[in-house]
Amino acid sequence: NIADGVAHPLRVRIDTVLNTVTDTIILYSIANLIRFYYNIIKGFMIKSGQLEQCLQEVQRISEQFYLNSLTSNVRDILNQQQDLRQSDMLLPPPAVKRLLNMLKELLSVANMVEGRQQDITKIVGAVIDPLLLTVTEQSTHLPAIDMAVYFLNVLYEIISTLGVYEFIDERMERLNAQADAQIETLTSEQASSIVANLNLGPIYTVLQSPAMDGSDKLDIHHLKMCMKKLDSFIECPEMLILPQVNLLQSTNHAAIVQKRAFSVIAAIYKQLYEKIHSGDYQNPQQLLSKTPEEVQALLIGK
Repeated sequence: NIADGVAHPLRVRIDTVLNTVTDTIILYSIANLIRFYYNIIKGFMIKSGQLEQCLQEVQRISEQFYLNSLTSNVRDILNQQQDLRQSDMLLPPPAVKRLLNMLKELLSVANMVEGRQQDITKIVGAVIDPLLLTVTEQSTHLPAIDMAVYFLNVLYEIISTLGVYEFIDERMERLNAQADAQIETLTSEQASSIVANLNLGPIYTVLQSPAMDGSDKLDIHHLKMCMKKLDSFIECPEMLILPQVNLLQSTNHAAIVQKRAFSVIAAIYKQLYEKIHSGDYQNPQQLLSKTPEEVQALLIGK
C-alpha cells in the first residue's frame, strides 16, 4: 500500500520533468533510466499494483516523449531545407548531414541500453523514412540521370552511417536495393549515351532485326566510321563518361556504373563481330580488327 501510495506523485513528478526537457538525447536518456529502474523494481515486487502500473505508464510516456521530440526535430530540419539538392553538384545538403549526425548521437546511446534492438529500429525509422520521402518528393522535377545521382549520393551517406550498427539488416537490404535501382538507371543512361556518341544506334537496330525481312544488312561505310569512333573510345574511355556520373560521391558506385555500361558496349560489339563473321561480308578481319575478347579486355578487363 505504501508503494502504491507513491505512484501518483511519481507520475506527476516525471511528467513535470519530461515537459521541461526539449533535447531529444536527454529525453531518450531519461526514458532509458526509467526503463532501467522499472526492471529493477519489478524484480522486488511480490504482486502487481498501482506502482507497477504507474511505472509501466511512465515508461510508455517517456518513450513517447523522446520519439515525439525526434519526429519534431526531423520535421523542422527538413522544413528548413526547402531544396535538398545542393546547387548543381547533386550533393547531399547540410540537412542530410545534420539528420545523420543526430541519428549517430542517438544510436551511440541506444547501443549501450537494454532493449536496444527495438529502440534502434524505431529511431532509424523515425529519421530515415521522412528523409527519403522528402528526397524523393523534392527531386522528382530533376532529369532522370540527375535524380539518380542525387538520390544515390544521399543513399551513400545513409548506408555509410548505418553500416556499423546491429539489428538493421532488413533496413540495409532495402537501402541497398534502392541504391541498386539508381545504379541501373545510371547504367542505362550511360550506355545509351555511349551508343549515341559512337553512332551505334543504327547498327544495334540492324542487329536486332529479323534476318528474314531483308533489313539486316549493315551499311559498310557507316560501320567503318563507327569502328573509328570505337577505337578512339577504347583508347580513352573516360572521354564519354557522363558528367553526372563523375559527381557520384562513391567511387565504387561510379566504377560499377562504368563497368556495366562498358559491358553493354562490349556485348554489342560481340553481336556485331559474330554477324560480320557469319559469311555474308567480305574481308571481315578488315572491317573489325579486334576480337570481342580484346574489346572486353580493353574496356573492362579480363
